[in-house]
Amino acid sequence: MRFPIITFFIALSCVFNVAIAQQSFKFAHVTDTHVGGATGEEDLRRTVKDLNTLKDIDFVIVSGDITEFGADHELKLAKRILDSLQLPWYVIPGNHDGNWSENGANTFRTVFGGETFFFKHKGYAFIGTNSGPNMRMSPGQIPRENLVWMDSIFAANPDKQLPLIYINHYPQDSSLNNWFDALKRVKTRNVQLALCGHGHANKLYDWEGIPGVMGRSNLRANKAVGGYNIVTIADGKASYQERNPGVGMQEKPWVVVPMFDHHYENETISYPRPSYAVNAKYADQVKVNWTFEDASDIGAGLAVYKNSVITSNTAGDIFALDLKTGKKLWAYRTGGKVYSTPAVWKGIVVAG
Repeated sequence: MRFPIITFFIALSCVFNVAIAQQSFKFAHVTDTHVGGATGEEDLRRTVKDLNTLKDIDFVIVSGDITEFGADHELKLAKRILDSLQLPWYVIPGNHDGNWSENGANTFRTVFGGETFFFKHKGYAFIGTNSGPNMRMSPGQIPRENLVWMDSIFAANPDKQLPLIYINHYPQDSSLNNWFDALKRVKTRNVQLALCGHGHANKLYDWEGIPGVMGRSNLRANKAVGGYNIVTIADGKASYQERNPGVGMQEKPWVVVPMFDHHYENETISYPRPSYAVNAKYADQVKVNWTFEDASDIGAGLAVYKNSVITSNTAGDIFALDLKTGKKLWAYRTGGKVYSTPAVWKGIVVAG
């Protein structure tokens, strides 16, 4: 008789632990505030004031396009407004924060202290990454250093069963250059939901089996007040309710996303990936001397000096490779992302 009693006790304990691990909670999803645009500053101030009146919100996620043009003064103003939040808040940049940046997309990281975030809350993990563009007027693309960062975060947090919510400014589809690189990574985890902004409208997606939700812009529309979303995680569901400061909350959620009830496979794709078949087609005509893969994006050209190839990357490194072997000879870390091609004169390397 003892054996069944012990077995029952263990099973009951496991169920109890799971219930404790994943608790119900609410957070705010604010996006596309566009501070520096016509009403962006006023709309964000109204939202922050409204959020500070709410007692049952645990934190705020701000998913990009914080500013209109990514100008230094716009970013600093947005940071001052968000600093008046009486709740923890987490932020990533959007395309407007880097597309016209006067400082090579460096200011966002300097002002906000980073361009990614990872945290755990009541049995869930949240991970957010930059979406670029990392270079002026280029298409949206998650920087390679952010992808390498994701790898390091997952390596340091080996629990693959921990429910994950992924945040990026762009929809995770072909509107983002390398959406598949991010999805490949989060699909190795227990990803339950992905959030984005960019489209200025509340919208439900399916990104290769991952439920995706786009949040409305915080900007007012015509005479209507701006707004954001309150997300409730409870009973295996994510419920989205739009809230408009001074007006109140929608009576019913505009979407309820079932969690823990969907399945996806790594080979499931919605859009074709880039093809490198041409490399195999001409393999007999090309001889590879050496290859080098950096941990960051390289947006500069190459300078050749004696036995060295010298270039720079968006992690802020200027570095040299051996011309014959591709082995890294030296590297110098600057204070920000570097896009310019280095020049060499009398043994001195110069880069903008």
